[in-house]
Amino acid sequence: MQDVNGASDKDDLPLDRAASALEGISTVLRVVTIAAAIVLLIATLGDLVMIVFAAVLVAVLLRGAAARVGHLAHIGVGWGLLVVMLLLIGTIGGLGWWFGPDLAHQANQLQNQVGEQLTSLRGQLEQTEWGQGLLQRLPFGLGTDAGDSNGEGGRIGSIIPRLTGVLAGALWSVLGVLGTLGVILVAALYMAGAPAQYVHGVAHLLPKSGRPTARRVMDRVGQNLWGWLVGQFIDMLVVGVLVGIGLWLLGMPLVFILAVVAAATNFVPYIGAIAGAIPAVLIALAMGWQQALYVALMYTLVQAFEGNVTAPLIQQRTIDLPPALTLVAQTAFGLVFGLFGIILATPFTAAVIAAVQQLTDEDPDY
Repeated sequence: MQDVNGASDKDDLPLDRAASALEGISTVLRVVTIAAAIVLLIATLGDLVMIVFAAVLVAVLLRGAAARVGHLAHIGVGWGLLVVMLLLIGTIGGLGWWFGPDLAHQANQLQNQVGEQLTSLRGQLEQTEWGQGLLQRLPFGLGTDAGDSNGEGGRIGSIIPRLTGVLAGALWSVLGVLGTLGVILVAALYMAGAPAQYVHGVAHLLPKSGRPTARRVMDRVGQNLWGWLVGQFIDMLVVGVLVGIGLWLLGMPLVFILAVVAAATNFVPYIGAIAGAIPAVLIALAMGWQQALYVALMYTLVQAFEGNVTAPLIQQRTIDLPPALTLVAQTAFGLVFGLFGIILATPFTAAVIAAVQQLTDEDPDY
């Protein structure tokens, strides 16, 4: 068929194919450019990216709580956020007033006792051949120092600053920790107070055709993260209470701080459970190998209960994270961002899974 100028429809096919090919190439280049920018941003501003994501997590938690308080009290989300903040300040202040001094004292004792037990354990390992070989292969400078293979510098100067020093530095570096927490909290308050402008701002970075989908994805991520965070805090509370009861029944010292450590580290699945048990086992070693075995068994039973009873009940209403994917994410984030990355790897994975679920739900061909 020809038009009035004698041109055929077939002549338009190569032009349509060329336009389609150019559009595909343009899309690929756009995706590659965005991916490269994200990788560059993470590589150069990794800590800032983690701080922003932490602020988003806190904002999701505050906004979700404010929405529910505002709905129950019929006062709106804005006043609900104010009530939530006042309740948080009152709760934290009250707990700090009643338990703060005891917690700080026990934390100092925990640091000293863990350091002493590490030194004692290293001394015992040095008395055997296999122990000496193991010490030489342990990471973080746990083996003897270079140039002082038999001296006291390898015994004291290597273990204590590297292990207890890292933990103490992370917990008690006032300028670093409190400053970062302050930035996260202030940013989270702004986000929780007016999330729409931030959602729209991110959506406007995309083409118009993709903005509605982006908003729906961010809404889905926020809802799922709220459920995951609430479930995780309930899980942490259960673990802390069970560990505290178990340590008290076993006659362990520093029960309060050890239970707090177990609850806090349980925020990081799998890795956190092991990290939370290490201080208690080390302290139990001072009371004998049998006591250390009982403590390790108690932690194992608590984690078995959490993994087979508490976690499945919580995951019925939240995201079910595949264990392999969670461990890979923790390893990757730990290598790139360090300790901060390990802590935030699981919620970041939950956010990605929620986004993928929303996109696949909207795909009729999926």
